[in-house]
Amino acid sequence: MINNEHQYKVSKTALKRFMLALEQYQPSPKLHPKLEKAQREAFIGQIDTLKAELEEFEQVKAQQPNISTEALKNLPEELIKARVARGYTQAQLAAKLKMKPQQIQRYEASRYAHASLARVLEIARVLKP
Repeated sequence: MINNEHQYKVSKTALKRFMLALEQYQPSPKLHPKLEKAQREAFIGQIDTLKAELEEFEQVKAQQPNISTEALKNLPEELIKARVARGYTQAQLAAKLKMKPQQIQRYEASRYAHASLARVLEIARVLKP
């Protein structure tokens, strides 16, 4: 995924270079046909990947962000509700995450204020129906 304008420009330049390289590609007459095919497919694969990433970045950039701060604000309560709905105690959830129960207690007491995004995503994955 392209994350910023600099990466976008670098990717556009790389795409042009790969397309030019494919256009100018002249395999050695001694090259086995299967190896030539593999080399061409490697160029095409890189070109396809870069085109897809550039297109995705352009589409995302053209959209208005749709981040619901209200939904994010309610995330801690939703995680707690999901745990309760699954019938897990804090200790059971901790065991599934290979954590100490006290850590889940702290997360819930602080409404996940000190949990990393990676940890929140891991908890949400475990609680997913």
